Amino acid sequence: MKDQVIIVPVHGQLPYLKVCVESIYAKTVNPKLIIVDDCSPDDGTYEWIRDNAEKYGYEWINHPTEAYGFTKSVNDGIKFAQEHYDFDCLCLLNSDTEIITDGWFRKVEWYFLNGEKVGVASVMSDNALAQTVKNFGEYMSNIDHKPAVYSVLLHGFCYFIGKKLLDELGLLDEQMFPHYGSEDDYSLASMQAGYKNLLVGRVFVHHANSKSYSEKQRQQIILKSFPDINKKWGRGIVNRCGNITVKAGSYLNNYKRHAKM
Repeated sequence: MKDQVIIVPVHGQLPYLKVCVESIYAKTVNPKLIIVDDCSPDDGTYEWIRDNAEKYGYEWINHPTEAYGFTKSVNDGIKFAQEHYDFDCLCLLNSDTEIITDGWFRKVEWYFLNGEKVGVASVMSDNALAQTVKNFGEYMSNIDHKPAVYSVLLHGFCYFIGKKLLDELGLLDEQMFPHYGSEDDYSLASMQAGYKNLLVGRVFVHHANSKSYSEKQRQQIILKSFPDINKKWGRGIVNRCGNITVKAGSYLNNYKRHAKM
């Protein structure tokens, strides 16, 4: 089977990173993890990543003097993966996540191998806008029966990209969207190129949300980046795609397997 490549960009918040890494190795058989330290503040993050690489077996990339942002960080990870691994898809995973579903990567990868020209995919969570589970207990009791549905603007906390699409489109746009919006831009480009974007209901990943930057910093980033999405793609298209995205999450929340007669 192909490599399970997971790229985790990091900017401080070491306690969350530790949980994330532990969960990756607990829920994934032989993952190919690439950690990209984007000039973390002096909280011990860089030292922990450096000192634990041999223990876990991950690769790591360091931005020692400047924090370039999410998009360049994941692009650097993608370039490393393209040079060193053989994969059908890879996952961009936030460092403030925790994998909950066993075999999560292969369950998503299956759709890239068996679906109808899937470009990008994501999963459900407890803190991911339209992909947020509304009734956790009920959802998790039925999660193995949840389908995958077509969506558009997939949340970037756990963002799978198919290799075929990556070969066609190239890297994420770090010039226009250095921090926020690059995944939305890539999702729209995927649709434009004739691919399908998929929301996989049978995988759940916990997301603490926005721990690398303060809420004020995050709002400043969003205010700067979001208008560029509308400018590039058109407000009407973005709004229509947003509505489709909301409906996809709602469908998975409400989906229940029909009992056999």
